[in-house]
Amino acid sequence: MLPGADALFEHLADAVYLIDPDTSNIVWGNRKAWDSLGLRREDVVNHSVLSLQKDVHGMPQWSEIAAAIRATDSFRFIGRHRHQDGHEVEVEVLTNHLVLDGRSYFLSVARDITNRVAQQTDSQDREKQLWFALNEASDGLWDWDMVTDHLFFSPQLKRMLG
Repeated sequence: MLPGADALFEHLADAVYLIDPDTSNIVWGNRKAWDSLGLRREDVVNHSVLSLQKDVHGMPQWSEIAAAIRATDSFRFIGRHRHQDGHEVEVEVLTNHLVLDGRSYFLSVARDITNRVAQQTDSQDREKQLWFALNEASDGLWDWDMVTDHLFFSPQLKRMLG
């Protein structure tokens, strides 16, 4: 390993967890792993990853997930972590199975996507409002994309023109 490699993990923008696949316990994490949840290191390391997850309940479900992780090169899912203050943190998690010194581990990188999810929701809401306005307005609307030569007529304009 590179000299100072541990320090590199401390400066990552994403949370990194090393997990025992059999017990679901977190055996190591970087600073972001607990800071992003409003917790202390002691609240995360040597505790089950299930205590962080909003969407995974109990060891039977964990066992299914662990089997899926082992069956692929890289397992990706979108989930929600519990923050100490009570709100949820939307995360995209990428997990790999690895063996270190003869022991099996999962290495999970969790990226906070709360802002991205909020932006997508806002964009979808604006699109719904636009379509409602286009379909319900008494005025017609047309748009011509001169680059692609694509012409758009709103439903109301089509009704007005027959």
